[in-house]
Amino acid sequence: GVVTVVLIGLLIWWWPGLTSDPGEVDVELVIGDGLAVADQSIDRRLREEGFMISRTRRPVDWCSVPEALGDMRSESTRLVVWAEATADCDLGDAVDRVVEQARGRRVIVVVLPSDGPMIADAVVGRDIVTVDTIRLLGEPGQTMECVWWEDCPATGTIEPWIDGELGPVGGERVARMIVTATL
Repeated sequence: GVVTVVLIGLLIWWWPGLTSDPGEVDVELVIGDGLAVADQSIDRRLREEGFMISRTRRPVDWCSVPEALGDMRSESTRLVVWAEATADCDLGDAVDRVVEQARGRRVIVVVLPSDGPMIADAVVGRDIVTVDTIRLLGEPGQTMECVWWEDCPATGTIEPWIDGELGPVGGERVARMIVTATL
């Protein structure tokens, strides 16, 4: 009776995970240390949507992203990238190399408010999806109104940034925006 229905339900729910080839990866993550606080949230949110994920080594900055792409183990369909923008890196060249190495994958670039306009300017006119996080993160030091999924304090606001660095609440918000762009 009930136990059989529950077991069948669990089997149906687990079936994609049980039958999929572990070598099949939908989303390749190339994400630097500045988003490390969001790692678990990003992984969890992507898996909840049914994506298999893989990570390359962490790029130090945008100029090291093409090198990190050499570590890709999969023929994923999507590539999510965030790395620090540095003054000594030609972002236009780095972005061109990423698009070339993506070989037809959908490229999704995360742009944090702390990145300034450099990354946003470097991806303009290219076949890249950008995740502009400012609407849910605000600027470093700014408090933001809570959104429906958050456990909100009585103040009705949260702090996505802690001492100028992305905090856990901000990391969760970034993860949700990445998943939305990936769908």
